Amino acid sequence: MNTDYHGIWGNESLEAVRDKAGMQAIKRALELYGGNKSKAAQAFEVTKSNLYHKMKKNHIEQLYYILSPSKYNTA
Repeated sequence: MNTDYHGIWGNESLEAVRDKAGMQAIKRALELYGGNKSKAAQAFEVTKSNLYHKMKKNHIEQLYYILSPSKYNTA
């Protein structure tokens, strides 16, 4: 038995890999729906509050602002 096995994704746990995939999916949905969180939540069949929680947990709102500042520019 190989005791040096680190898994398919290196030293990352399954939870870490799942969280990264979830973050990527949320960011992609926000891009696809032009930042519309209601539509993104519907696409994932979750409540909008659940989507907000996942975004806050993973700092996605801040990342999305950096990637798409024109959407948030009110000047």
